[in-house]
Amino acid sequence: MGCGGGGHSLTATGLPAAAGPGVAPAGWFGPQVGADALANTRIGGPGGTTLAFRFRPTWSGVVTGVRFYIVVNNGSVGEYSGGDGGTLRVTLVAGGKGGIPTAKPLASVELHPKISTISFPFARFATPPQIVAGHEYDVVFTNTSPHPTENWISVNALISSRAGVPPPPIALAGSVLLGDSTDGGATPTNWRRRAQAPDIRYLPIIDIAGADSGQHLGLGYMESWISNPKPIGGPAAVRELFTYRRARPARVLEARIRVRRTGDPAGPLSVRLEDSNGTLLAVSEIPGARVPSTTAGWVSAIFRKPALLRDGETLALVLRSKGGTFEAFPLRKGLAFGFDAQTLFGDGSAQFLKDGKWTGWDQWDQPNRKDGDLQFAFHLRP
Repeated sequence: MGCGGGGHSLTATGLPAAAGPGVAPAGWFGPQVGADALANTRIGGPGGTTLAFRFRPTWSGVVTGVRFYIVVNNGSVGEYSGGDGGTLRVTLVAGGKGGIPTAKPLASVELHPKISTISFPFARFATPPQIVAGHEYDVVFTNTSPHPTENWISVNALISSRAGVPPPPIALAGSVLLGDSTDGGATPTNWRRRAQAPDIRYLPIIDIAGADSGQHLGLGYMESWISNPKPIGGPAAVRELFTYRRARPARVLEARIRVRRTGDPAGPLSVRLEDSNGTLLAVSEIPGARVPSTTAGWVSAIFRKPALLRDGETLALVLRSKGGTFEAFPLRKGLAFGFDAQTLFGDGSAQFLKDGKWTGWDQWDQPNRKDGDLQFAFHLRP
């Protein structure tokens, strides 16, 4: 997410600006992001491809630089990088007609990535370019190596299935664009939306920084834990424990959550909003047949008796089932890799029931982690 100049400005709905990634439209709260895996794009390389991340700033001023995710080979020769990694040029351009990046750079910087490890560099512009709130811009990645076909790296994005109901809105603009080139990766041509299939969605992993500490925009989730889902059914349950931080109270009309059904379609998924003591505040039962089963997907839980949320309250979004079986997995926050807290949901973390007690996710041989979020969003009204 991001905000200009710090603080919270009120919107037409009477709610403060949203507190999720990308500064979603007012009235939404939570991570709002869904992803199954990482998807790399080669910058240069055998195909001479280029990449662009589109965004729409929430402030007028400057962009000092951008942070993103470079991935290189890790025992898989040729998949993510080649040669010495090449020369990665990061350029900020204005968005053109038809969603196509313009060719004229507002600012650019060149990096020489190390090919020994993945990295999350901050590409700082020597002369920060001016931007205007609400206008579209693109961060363009090209390869200016003399031999870009042999020397190249990849830039990562998030990828997910479009199964289920539409995902929660984010106002990042959020397009991931793929381009070709006739010179191995230095001069983009033939821009189009990045897509492997019609049912696949890409989102950029990026932190766009302004001059003030309150000026950050982007998505700072840097991986999914799809390889370690937790079950929902019988005694097994998952939840997001969070603190509601908004100046004004609001009621939860709907929760959108991203889950997968693993068993009988008859069993309902119980979506519960509870206080910190486990007292039920609101509940919605989703028929199992409405939950995607071949892959994770978004589902909508409508609360007929919306609960009132107040600033500073600790609450839990709890997923249970008495008759069906489901599973859910979190996204990992990129705070440890330099992504600003404004690019992710910073007021909660994912948990599951283990031996009858709530604990944080276990991942990469670390138990009780606090850096994962369930894939969810609340739709609010004042």
